[in-house]
Amino acid sequence: MKCLDSDNKRKDFYTKESELYDIRRFSGRGGAFYQEQSNRIISTMLKYGKADRVIEIAVGTGRVMTELAKHTRWVVGLDLTENMLKQSKDKTNRKKVGNISLSQANAKFLPYKDNSFDAAVSIRFFHLLSPEERQKCFEEIYRVLKPGGILIVEFNSWLYGLLIPLFRCLFKDDKRIRYFSPNQIEYIVPKGHVIKLSGVGFPFFLGTLSGFNKPMAVWFQKILENSFLKYLASQIIVKWQKKR
Repeated sequence: MKCLDSDNKRKDFYTKESELYDIRRFSGRGGAFYQEQSNRIISTMLKYGKADRVIEIAVGTGRVMTELAKHTRWVVGLDLTENMLKQSKDKTNRKKVGNISLSQANAKFLPYKDNSFDAAVSIRFFHLLSPEERQKCFEEIYRVLKPGGILIVEFNSWLYGLLIPLFRCLFKDDKRIRYFSPNQIEYIVPKGHVIKLSGVGFPFFLGTLSGFNKPMAVWFQKILENSFLKYLASQIIVKWQKKR
């Protein structure tokens, strides 16, 4: 019952937020740079996974899905919110992307057979879930992935997952952001292992720098994303592989 209440609250929120979601998060200089670099990292991870059939869970407005479609034969985009799927459909139509299908479904109960996909992608989603919901989603992803399949998932780093809630608490903003460690994936789904971690969304300067010297901003991003400084990014992108 508690999970159902959470689903309904998220569905109501994103139904209202759908038309402004991209504008509020990715229209500014920093948001646009984050989106571009995040898509680049995800596409690179997917490319080396040689995925043929990919599912994106919590597809949202389709900003990642349309990029995934360039690197695989077929992409299935899944979301709980009808209005988000409408945004995704509009975006795929504008960009004339044809190797995509969309489905309204719950990530905790994926309507697909075992071993159906070569890769799964989920971005800006798991921080919204309780530990119990997260466990169920990972179990479902594991079930639908083929042996050797790839999961690419983004989560909040300690910087974003701990400091931002403290800031919000001080200013009486009760929005929750949950911190999630990449090592937790291996505890939740032990039949697999983390292959790669990359940081994206470095605070304070890269977004601003991109407005004045984008090549330099990209150069810094590429240096930082795979160094020990990646944990200073707001988001960590994890590539995990199911055992064969």
